[in-house]
Amino acid sequence: MDTALGSLRKRATAVNLAVWEQPAQIAPTPLMLSETALASTIGYAGSDFPAPAFRPGKQSLAT
Repeated sequence: MDTALGSLRKRATAVNLAVWEQPAQIAPTPLMLSETALASTIGYAGSDFPAPAFRPGKQSLAT
């Protein structure tokens, strides 16, 4: 992760596509000083889960 973040130009964004087994050790100071960002995402096939746990716009937060 340090190599990936260290290779970014100023104001760039790195995207983490991995699921980690252990908590990631990330130093925030270099990110702040270079004005870079770290984003995360995960992808899966529709057959991985029979029904989504949350559907945007289809749920009510009222109880």
